[in-house]
Amino acid sequence: MVQRAARLDAIPPYLFGEIARLKAEAIRQGRDLIDLGIGDPDQPTPPDIVEALSREARHPATHRYDESPAGDP
Repeated sequence: MVQRAARLDAIPPYLFGEIARLKAEAIRQGRDLIDLGIGDPDQPTPPDIVEALSREARHPATHRYDESPAGDP
């Protein structure tokens, strides 16, 4: 049997899984809530947004992770 690495215990739970768990618990308790979860789009993304994303993705300056706490201004 393969032993699981202890460092895996340091990985936090999947955020949306935790939100789903909390939502299910609230529903079980009879709470009325509005689900603002990750959603499932029912319409395609507008073409101008797709084009803007495509255009910006071509710039090397956007090929990095944001390391600031609040994002770039």
